[in-house]
Amino acid sequence: MFATENEICEQPVNEQDDSNWTGFKVVGDNLDKNIHPSFSRINKTTISLHYFHYYAVLDRLDLSTYSDVPPTNPIDVTKLLVNIEDIAQLNSDAVVLISRILVRHLEQFASQAKNVSSHIKCKYDKEMSRPSKVVTLGVICKNENKVDEMCSIMDQVHDLVPSKKVDSQLVLSPDKVEMFEAETFHQVLRGGDQLTAACCRGSAAARCDHDTRKGRLHGIVPVSEDWHAKYRLCKAIHQKLFIPSCLTSEKGSLPQLKVLINFAAKVDPDKNMKGFEDFILIALHAHVTAAAKQILSTTQFDNVEDIAKELIVQFVVFNPDTELKVKDKVHLYAVQVLTLGLLWNGFYDSIKEGDGDRILIYYKFLLHVFKAGGCFNYCKETIILLTQYHCLFSDCQKAQLKWSRCINTKGHKGNNIPCDLHLEHLNRCLKGMIRGLHSNILPNAITRAARSVGMVHHVCNILRDEMHISKESGRHTRPLFNKECAKMIKELEEHKVFEEHERQPAVYKQVMNMMQQYSTKDLKTWILQKFSTYQM
Repeated sequence: MFATENEICEQPVNEQDDSNWTGFKVVGDNLDKNIHPSFSRINKTTISLHYFHYYAVLDRLDLSTYSDVPPTNPIDVTKLLVNIEDIAQLNSDAVVLISRILVRHLEQFASQAKNVSSHIKCKYDKEMSRPSKVVTLGVICKNENKVDEMCSIMDQVHDLVPSKKVDSQLVLSPDKVEMFEAETFHQVLRGGDQLTAACCRGSAAARCDHDTRKGRLHGIVPVSEDWHAKYRLCKAIHQKLFIPSCLTSEKGSLPQLKVLINFAAKVDPDKNMKGFEDFILIALHAHVTAAAKQILSTTQFDNVEDIAKELIVQFVVFNPDTELKVKDKVHLYAVQVLTLGLLWNGFYDSIKEGDGDRILIYYKFLLHVFKAGGCFNYCKETIILLTQYHCLFSDCQKAQLKWSRCINTKGHKGNNIPCDLHLEHLNRCLKGMIRGLHSNILPNAITRAARSVGMVHHVCNILRDEMHISKESGRHTRPLFNKECAKMIKELEEHKVFEEHERQPAVYKQVMNMMQQYSTKDLKTWILQKFSTYQM
């Protein structure tokens, strides 16, 4: 749902509410496009555009009752680490996710499908089911990767920050106090991917000695968003479970299963994120079903939730401090597929529901995966995000950080997407409009096109309503994969990947569970070292 720019500080969070809260969040990212001339000449070569595209989204929650006073307590690193409650939350989520799979693939539990929740409830289900109000703010013809241009970008973004004049005093001596009028800013969250958040902090650091609060960019707080973090999670999983390529010859490995079902799409997240997520979902369904069949071969269960819990006890290891004493590398590989697959699926589900509480819990586990996968920048960004929430932010900022992480463009439950993914959608629309400019691709024309993206979308919706054309659901359809899953299940059962033997194939030499590669104690030591080194 789009609104005009003038509505950004004039409308309540939702038209159905009586709330007067008009808090908002700004999300931005780079817009990169190459313009190729029809005929290449010395003075007419490819033009590479690097602009900054951004929008604002109104908060769906009324945060007026929350305190805006930041805490004064010292930073407690233990709050950033996985604890017993976090593990219990992931296990609870996994029970629901596994139950959804089993009622679909095992006939004996099919009758219990209506008892399995299709939506894991969150604290603000009603608010997260409402459409978000988005204000497209256009593009700034600057490159965020250059410090001076990023400072100019932040100056323009800072113009959106609400401010007010307050009376203040300066004590010159015990007998002399001078009164003056000072300008204070309501701090606005500025979302983006890891690189954008780092560039934003870099520009603020470059302005740290400026005379005024506005010049020091006091009203902008950079935070990282979820879609790029999910992409890094997928890349880390691919790096550990699909490489080396010699795994193709090892029965039961993901590369071999990909060949088995003739999965033609590329599964490298760098080249085809959608293809990777499609394949890992099929593999997760197959591994969950094969593991359940292995349990049912020895013990009978009548309730799908009971067997889901037993499956978690035997084959899923979320606790990073658990010491794995499995000598069978093939079995360990299958356990890792289950654990990382459920971690990915749970993180994805929490984003769809817009459940900020669950999202931030999953980040604690992602920190272990990023560290094991060598994703240093995202390790650092995850530490900053968790530190902001647990140690630095006021109650109001905490609530906004949690419950303004997602966009719901259509309304309804389970229709939320990350804020940075919505910006990627806007980028795609804008690039299509730029292509339509043909020979008129100029900065002014691109700026006008960017500011009209929301209005064009609004006009198209009005036309659809007047012509009685059914609205798009906003959900991505996915073809059934029962045949592919059945073939995978048969292969996993034949090679007994969920039975422990003493199999030590050479290709599995580097396989280890990413969640257990670093214990919480190791991670705490590493975080403290980074705090002292980078003064984060």
